[in-house]
Amino acid sequence: MGKEHLFFRWIEVVQSETSQPGGFTVDKQKKAVRKIREEFEEKGVDFNEFWADVDGSIESMPGLEITG
Repeated sequence: MGKEHLFFRWIEVVQSETSQPGGFTVDKQKKAVRKIREEFEEKGVDFNEFWADVDGSIESMPGLEITG
């Protein structure tokens, strides 16, 4: 895919959210996924298609269902 920087950015976003007080709550998980999705799409990568190739779908992750 040639977009390894997106993987590293994903890790940075998750690390940032998990280091915040209160733990990695469902709301923080959703925030992280929204941010990552935006960054993927800014770089021309369809996040939903990418995720389907990796795991089948994002719906398999509790609390991270696709909304509007």
